[in-house]
Amino acid sequence: MVVVVVVVTVSDAVAADVAISESAANHHHQQQQEQQQQQQQDQEQQQQQQEQQQQQQQQQQEHHQQHH
Repeated sequence: MVVVVVVVTVSDAVAADVAISESAANHHHQQQQEQQQQQQQDQEQQQQQQEQQQQQQQQQQEHHQQHH
């Protein structure tokens, strides 16, 4: 009987651990989503910068051709 009680308390503790790890995992998941949103914003900014650079390069090439 004592062993059974011990097993029950252990399984209770495991269940509590699982609950804690689950809530922690949920919290971690929320943080990951926030990070992903930030990364998406960063990528959009990088794309805009690349487009601007391409435009500048085109202007320089045209200018160079006019010189010749």
